[in-house]
Amino acid sequence: MQFIDTINKCPGISELIGLGAEIYLVGGIVRDSFLDLHSNLHSNLHSNLHSNLQTEGMYVRSDIHRQLDIESNDIDIIVRLLSLDDIISILKNYGSINMVGSSFRVLKYIPHGYNYINQPINITISRKDFMDNKEERHKGIKTYHDQNITLLSDLGRRDFTINAMALTLDGQLIDPFNGLQDLRDKIIRIVSPSSFIENSLRILRGIRFTSRFNFKIDKDSWELIINNYQTIGTLSGERIIKELIVRLFPTETACSDSVGNNWDISFRSATGGSERRAR
Repeated sequence: MQFIDTINKCPGISELIGLGAEIYLVGGIVRDSFLDLHSNLHSNLHSNLHSNLQTEGMYVRSDIHRQLDIESNDIDIIVRLLSLDDIISILKNYGSINMVGSSFRVLKYIPHGYNYINQPINITISRKDFMDNKEERHKGIKTYHDQNITLLSDLGRRDFTINAMALTLDGQLIDPFNGLQDLRDKIIRIVSPSSFIENSLRILRGIRFTSRFNFKIDKDSWELIINNYQTIGTLSGERIIKELIVRLFPTETACSDSVGNNWDISFRSATGGSERRAR
């Protein structure tokens, strides 16, 4: 059973669609599926990407869903146009469903008797973040849930372009921030210049992705890390970020060349003048 076909045949999904829901696969499962494509398919998509783009700029049509298997640890789904209560009322008839997280409000759905999926499906309605000026840094970010929020707005709240892609259940790739191209180019790029201000944990996540995928952080994103990573101290202390950077960046290869040349200077400055060099 193939990737999207598996989700399509999952108990309760067709009932949600019958009530008018729009359903999208998002996050790591989309990213990792493209990373795991066979090289010949990857090359074919690369050469035909621009010719397949529709003029409105958001959709790339293909039959790639027939060649994708579920590899990611998480199955994340956005449901639009139905409330969480509506989703629960349907899916409770087909499996166990529990809500976790007071702010993100994720539904954990385990369909009964469906052996093609061995972990819960994470379901949310579309969301949008906004800053609460009464609080500081990441603690000031509030999440607003509304089934009528556009998919573009939901994807725009994500951290990096490679994580801001979505797949419809009929195999359309929705890629408004060119994450697929960054995936091919092995680039970590933030979706918004405010990404690290909104949530400084994304700095650690970006660093982790460079190590996990052997990608490079693009120039502008790296400069924003240098300018903002002292805010990590509000989460887990400056010592942790310093140790992570020294261990994960023993050379300049984890950032773009133009930024890497100044990495040792930026590191000493951002860590309060430490003499320890990162290269």
